[in-house]
Amino acid sequence: MAILGALFLVMYITLNNMDVGLSVNWHSFRSKKYIFMEEKLNWFDAQTVCHAMESFLAHEMSADENSFLISILNSKYVFLKNGYNRSYGLLSELLHYKDFNIFLLLGKTAWIGGADIHQEGDWRWYSPLTEMKFTYWHSNQPNNGRTSNCMCYYKFSTTVYKWADEPCTSRFSFVCEK
Repeated sequence: MAILGALFLVMYITLNNMDVGLSVNWHSFRSKKYIFMEEKLNWFDAQTVCHAMESFLAHEMSADENSFLISILNSKYVFLKNGYNRSYGLLSELLHYKDFNIFLLLGKTAWIGGADIHQEGDWRWYSPLTEMKFTYWHSNQPNNGRTSNCMCYYKFSTTVYKWADEPCTSRFSFVCEK
């Protein structure tokens, strides 16, 4: 069932990326672009959806990129003037105020592209497989040994997102990068 859901999401995103006057909300940072997907998928399906958009789960981060992504994750609202932003079309709440659509960003966990699937304790960026030069783990993370092999941003308090390890089969929002 999860594969069918991921396939539907890939088709949805593919159709939305076609030139029919709709735009997908990519956030630019230097030479990279990021999109925050609120659809909750497991790590593997999230990677598949990113690939369908010719991107990957966010990876190979510097401290500056990490801070940029956290600032976006910490945004409680995304205001969009005069229109419906398709990248947030799967959210459960949409409010309308005057000429603005206001989307509430509800998740506290988002997949990014790190994992230690290939060797326990050896965390790498996937797609492509590269060494991590910068880390931003929460204290006592990674903490789950062989059961949690995929990396995510996790909101540990009301204001702090840090990296954490979670089971790859958990369903979270995700961040794609191109």
